This record gives sequence, structure tokens and C-alpha cells, in this order.
Amino acid sequence: MKPHIYKISRIFLFSLVFLICTNSIFAQQGTRSASVSRTRDNSQTNNSYNNGSYNNQYPYQSTHNQYQSQHQYVNSGYAPVAINSNEIAVEEFINYRKHDLPLPKAGEAVALDVRWGNEFISPLSSEAVLQVGFTTSSVNDKQHLPPVNLSIVIDRSGSMADDNKLEKVKAALKALVNELRDNDRISLIVYDDSASVIWPTQVLASRRESLCNVISRIYPGTSTNLHQGLMLGYQEVLRNFQDGATNRVILLTDGIANVGVVDPARIIGESRSFNNKGIDLSTIGVGRDINEDLLRNLAKSGHGLYHFVADSDDIEKTFIKEAQSLVSLVAQKVRVDIDFDSPLQLTQVYGYEPKFRERGVSFTLDNMNHGLTQVIMMRFNLQNRNAFKQYLPVKVTLSYEDVEHKKFVTKTEEATIRISERTVNTAIVDEEVKKNFTIACVSQAIKDTIACYERGNYNQASSIAREAVSRAYERYPSMTDKDIVYVLDILEDYRQKLGLNTNSNSERNAGYGAR
Repeated sequence: MKPHIYKISRIFLFSLVFLICTNSIFAQQGTRSASVSRTRDNSQTNNSYNNGSYNNQYPYQSTHNQYQSQHQYVNSGYAPVAINSNEIAVEEFINYRKHDLPLPKAGEAVALDVRWGNEFISPLSSEAVLQVGFTTSSVNDKQHLPPVNLSIVIDRSGSMADDNKLEKVKAALKALVNELRDNDRISLIVYDDSASVIWPTQVLASRRESLCNVISRIYPGTSTNLHQGLMLGYQEVLRNFQDGATNRVILLTDGIANVGVVDPARIIGESRSFNNKGIDLSTIGVGRDINEDLLRNLAKSGHGLYHFVADSDDIEKTFIKEAQSLVSLVAQKVRVDIDFDSPLQLTQVYGYEPKFRERGVSFTLDNMNHGLTQVIMMRFNLQNRNAFKQYLPVKVTLSYEDVEHKKFVTKTEEATIRISERTVNTAIVDEEVKKNFTIACVSQAIKDTIACYERGNYNQASSIAREAVSRAYERYPSMTDKDIVYVLDILEDYRQKLGLNTNSNSERNAGYGAR
């Protein structure tokens, strides 16, 4: 590993741990981002071009000269895809960046912003895009945060010696010790084939140097008894439970449970029993050979976030660019209900797990933290024209529990779109909506391309990817926006890796970018 990357990795892991223990957000947005890191990491692993080293550069066009122009297919010697299409969460791609949305007013925990990207919808050109956005305020003074009762559970199995992973974790923990407040409580658990408490829960105060010495003496062991380590972590937090504090376990692992209790359902079930007592859990995967579903489901049940640390891009995203997002929980039990008139037909929700109703859709969202920006992107068509209406309203109701004020809040906002009886320009005029919708479409294409490939529909996979690139260039002919470039590069990496048609130069020259 290069020295500067190693240094950044150490800084990053500290920041990531600290972000979690203070009930804070990941990558500024406060939404899950592990899917983005995992997808990108897999797309750039074992590619057969550029001598196995792919260097993303801007502008976007500069990356495409590396791609082959001939049409290739699955039996062309390209590396197999290690990620499942079901692992790709489109909403995480959309919310990977910080959105430009109005902030909450004084005394308001969460701001709701509802807007159409289009001014008109027409029976002859009927597509319209709706964006529902949420923001919370930022807090930078950690002294105002709730006290911390934290247990860190560290995988020290033999594989943690690879790529200096354990050494990076140890460096991160030492940095954490120096950043936590004197009245914060911390315990340390390590596990390989068995688990042990190497630092029982104590108030930090003047014990920092002693704790750092204990951390230095952690060395790689043998197998991975994840269950025993996790249970010990929970027990330490429960023994020292504090009302009004952040009572949390952080689980760091680079592998799959292979000793002791290994049944994911049982591990999740026993973890949930502690979650129900008010102890949260965040999980961090620090390698490629991990049980993605287990770590994600553990974090979801534990009201925390699942993180995946892949490379320096994740480091830069999470810490270097957005290090100020050291914040606490704002809202929980978050629900969004979207109702619309019958002439509008909902044709696409980008990501999430919505519940559909006859004239609406509902979402249950993750807990919201300070500094959050998040959007839901939806696409509508005009199913039939109502002669008695010139405008079609959409009503959005946001409900949540305000953590600070200990009250339940409900707020409603409406947005209308105008019906035109003739063909009109229905291009997206709101720049924020246009950008988010473009990212949503490309992200959905990544998921759909891999899904088609998994089913053996290689021509359809190629067509989906090519169409997504073309549509992106329709909206952004010069293609210099780094956030859109980011997801386009991931899509193009998969086209290359899957052996699909990657002649992007011909696509641009065909006139897509001139529209």
C-alpha cells in the first residue's frame, strides 16, 4: 500500500468510528451508502483493461478512450461479476451526494421539500418527474451531543492481517480515544475463535493512554466467532446503559462467521433482542469476503447504518470532504405518504421499498441524523386527461418522532403540475431535479443491466446500459458534472467487465449529445 493511502486510511477509519458512535451520519447524507462502495469496488476489480488498473479522471470523456470498440460477450475472458443485482440499492446512489435543498427553520427538526421537475404534463408528451426531499440541520459542536456509551467489537481473525487491515483499525481506535470526551464511556471486545473483553466499560477521563496501550497489543488470531463477540459487546453496553445517551455497539469485521453460532437468522434474532432494549448497532465491513446480507440486516434492525470500506474513494468521501458531519440523531420512526390524483399514473420509483396504494405510495425511511440531505425520485405519466382540471396536485405527508423535543410531528406539502392539451416541452427545468433524476436513471440501469446479465439476456443488458448513457448525454451534452460522471463510470466499468458493447465514442458521435 502506498504511504499516503495508508495514512488516509488510518484517518478515515477513526472518523468513521467516531461518526457512528455519536449517532451521526455517513457521507454527510445520513443514508446508507454501502451499496455504492460495494458496487463501485466490484466494477473496478479484476478488469482486463489498462493493465488491471483503472484510473478515473474528469472530464468523463477521458475515461472512454480506454474501452474497446468491438462488441464482446460473456465468453470473452472477462472477470465474472461478484455482486448480485439485489445488492444494488438505487436510492443509495441517488443520495450519495449532498443535495441542494432548503434547510429546516428554527425549531424544526426536518424540512420537507416537494417539487416537480417539469412545468407541464401532456397526453402527447406525458412524462413528469417528482422529487421529494428532506434535510436536517448541521451540528458541529460535539459537546452538545448526548453522552456516549460505546462498545467496539473488533474482528481479529487471521485474515485481518492481510493488507494491514488490523493495523488500520488499531490506528483508528487510538485516534478515537483521543477525540472522545472525558465523560464518554467505552469498552473494547475482540474475537477470533472466541471472544473476550479486553477493556471493560470505563469513563475515559485520564485513562486514554492506558487504553491506547491495550489497543496496541491486539494481534491477529484464528477463526471468526462473530456471534460471541457481538453478544459480549451488547452485554457491556447493557450493563452500563444510560437513558438519554447514545448506547451503541460498533461491529467491525472482514469475514464471515465460521465458528460458534453461524446461522444468520439466529444472530439477527439475538441481536434484535438487545435492539429492543434501546441499544443500537452499526456494522462496518472492511473486506470483500463478508456476509453482506448479515451486516446490512444487523444494522437495519439495530437502527444504525451498514458501512463498507473499499478504497481511498470511500475515505475521501466519508472523511476528507465531509469531516464536519459529526452529529446526532434527529428523527426516528420516519414515514412518508404520497397521494396523487387518478389522472396521474406512477410508473417508476427509484429505489427504496415502497408500499403501493390505489392512489398513492408510502415509505418507511431510516432514522434521520443532523446534516442529512435525502431525496425520493419518482416518475409519472398522464393516464387520462381530466377536462375539468388544469392542475394536478400531489400531496406529501411526512411524519416522524422528534428526538430532541420528544414529540410526534406531522407536516404536509403539496405540489401541482399543469396539464397541457397539446404537445409541449416537458423537459426538466429544475436543475436539482434534473441532476438527481439523471443519477437515478443511470443507477437504475446499473441494477437492471446486471439483472439482465444474470438471466442470460446479454443483448438486453447491453441495450439498457447504452440507452442510459445516451439519455444522460441528452441532458448533459458536455458531461462535466462529477457526480453524474461518478455513476456513469461505474456503469461503463460493468459494460466492460461483462463484455457488453462499450463503444461510447460512437454513441456520443451518433448525435445524442447534440439534442
